[in-house]
Amino acid sequence: MNQPLDQDAVNRLAMELPPWIQYVTEITTGVRRRDYGHPLTNFLRIAIRWTAWAQERVKVGEYSADALIPMKKGLVLFSSDGKIYKPSILITPLDVVVMMVDTKIAREMNTEKEDNWLDMLGYLFCAAFMHQRMKEMGFDDGVFAFYSSSFSEMNDLLEKSVLLDAIDRQKLDTEPNVALR
Repeated sequence: MNQPLDQDAVNRLAMELPPWIQYVTEITTGVRRRDYGHPLTNFLRIAIRWTAWAQERVKVGEYSADALIPMKKGLVLFSSDGKIYKPSILITPLDVVVMMVDTKIAREMNTEKEDNWLDMLGYLFCAAFMHQRMKEMGFDDGVFAFYSSSFSEMNDLLEKSVLLDAIDRQKLDTEPNVALR
């Protein structure tokens, strides 16, 4: 379960860190944490929604060779019998982190902004917080357990994470100066 951090301890730690890390530490344990819940819960919700969207966009199954041209936008797999298949898709919370960081990289290529770098760092912090919570929930591999998970397992994990968020929210309501990790 999430252990609350004393806000004074977070502030002391933040004063010793480079400014970007100070800012991201304060945001990810404070404002964003209060607004969106634990990163595991938030990124599971995003991953589940993106997976559902992607599955709707990609028709899973067998395709003939003449179907290749319309499928240029998607991934194509060839089987040993020469048939063409589009793969099933599962987007995990780690994939969400990677895609959000990649979004910021693409934006940075157009316009160099400090905000892009702060957001990238924030997403990596979120991955670390997800890893920690997964370990606390009994997943020895932490977030790397997602590499072998299924859509239904992610939904089950979301239910458990939402319950932990409710406990965290009670803590935040009774102790407003607490920062959560």
